[in-house]
Amino acid sequence: MDARIVALMPEEAPEKIMVKVETMARVEFTTTRFGVVEVDEDKIIRFVDNIPGFPDAKEFVLIPHKENSPLAWLQSTELADVAFVVIEPWVYFKDYNPTISEWDLEKLEATEEDEADEEASLLVLSILTIPGDPGKITANLAAPVIINLRNNLAIQVILAYDGYTTKHPLISEA
Repeated sequence: MDARIVALMPEEAPEKIMVKVETMARVEFTTTRFGVVEVDEDKIIRFVDNIPGFPDAKEFVLIPHKENSPLAWLQSTELADVAFVVIEPWVYFKDYNPTISEWDLEKLEATEEDEADEEASLLVLSILTIPGDPGKITANLAAPVIINLRNNLAIQVILAYDGYTTKHPLISEA
C-alpha cells in the first residue's frame, strides 16, 4: 500500500500542523499472460453491463502492450485467462465516427461536460481479433468499448448500423 502525507492546518491554531496519512489501496491479481499484477484500485475499470460472452468478468485494467505500441491489453482482474487486445480505433481508422446513444452515456454516468469534451473524458477502444496470420488482424468497430475516464465505468456498446463490422481488417489488402 502506498502512503501519501498531507499537512492540514487548523484555522484556530495555524502554528500547529496536523499530519494525516492517506493510503491508496492496491489490488493484486494473477493473470495467465502477465503473472501477478498489482495496480492502484482507482485504475480498475468496472463494466456496467457484461461484455457479451463474459458474464463473470466485470472488472478490468488496461496494460500497455509495449512501449510506443498502439496496442494495449484489457485484462480481467477476476478471470486470469480473460484479456482482450485493444486499440484506439482512430490509429488505423481515421474516419471512424461511432454514434453512442444517450442511454449508453447515462449508464456511464457521463455528464454534459463529458459529452462536450469526449476526447478528454471518454476513451473508445476496439477489440482486436488476432489470427495466426498477422496480416489478417481485424478490429471490432461495430461494438466498441467506451470508458468514462472520470469514473472508470465502461460498457461495450453495440452500435446501431453505422456501416461498421465486427471484423474490419486492420491492414487493407492491396
